[in-house]
Amino acid sequence: MADGYQLEVTSPGAEHPLKEYRDFPRNLGRKIKVFHTNPAMKSPLKGDLTDVQEDKIVISINGVAQEIFFSELDYAKVVLKW
Repeated sequence: MADGYQLEVTSPGAEHPLKEYRDFPRNLGRKIKVFHTNPAMKSPLKGDLTDVQEDKIVISINGVAQEIFFSELDYAKVVLKW
């Protein structure tokens, strides 16, 4: 290449939203903030991701398990400890 080139390598980053099933298992045990569409619950919910199942995730909020079905999930984000 006569002019050379610059290689840039990027990743989704720490703030990348979690939207699909495959995004959640690798974040088990981490604190997440979940944005959902269920009008019966406040949004967002913040808690520790304790379980990932085929149709839902389970987060622990102050020791109380809260289920969020993927059908009601908008997205989630990992809460970073800065």
